[in-house]
Amino acid sequence: KSSPINHLPILNRRYLYMVKIVLHRVLDKLPVDSEKEKEQLLPLTDHLTLEKAVGLADLSGYYPLSGKFSWNCQYLPYLISEGVVKWNVPYSEAKVSDFIATHAIPDNTIVAQDGYPQAGGPGFLDWMEIWEQIYPILESFATIAGVASALTATGKWLVSLRKHPETPALSYFDLIFSRPAWNHFELSRLLQVDPQDGKQILLSLGYQYDRKTLLYVQQPKSLELKEKLSNVQVHDL
Repeated sequence: KSSPINHLPILNRRYLYMVKIVLHRVLDKLPVDSEKEKEQLLPLTDHLTLEKAVGLADLSGYYPLSGKFSWNCQYLPYLISEGVVKWNVPYSEAKVSDFIATHAIPDNTIVAQDGYPQAGGPGFLDWMEIWEQIYPILESFATIAGVASALTATGKWLVSLRKHPETPALSYFDLIFSRPAWNHFELSRLLQVDPQDGKQILLSLGYQYDRKTLLYVQQPKSLELKEKLSNVQVHDL
């Protein structure tokens, strides 16, 4: 059985089986002689977890939309492992090799923010309150982009997510927007939807089919939609 490591781009053979951890210290009031950035190299084994690699450091920056839910909480909104997407994955269960493959990190360098006080933050709005903000954004975008007909499948899919309220809808959008191009069969398998619905979801989010690559490719307008979704209010304060 092949390892995710085998599928990583080989940009630096010296670090192919090593991972570089860069911890940025974020507290303003650090002692004068303290390090504001710490680096270390670790063997990239199948048993190395994020808990062992980064400790309590924050990795929410890898999730532009849903990172606000996992900020400073030691879990990942999603992780792809052995061809299956897992949601709300604790650091203790997340393999570093899967994290690198999920985010297509070519040089095996993981950058995390370290030094936030471990304190509870604001609460979150419930699923429906967040959804009531998301759908008008999608509807307006689909109308302007001329893909309103594709929104039906996206709406059906999003409504089905209410069965899993523990996973914010923005986590699913983070997964989709994470790739500049998709094979719709792969996306459909990860989202557990019909392939035809997978096509419609991609179209409704601004991807266009490219006959040369046989992939659905992200367009500039898709990034505009992502920016609008990033402004959705999720906190209850």
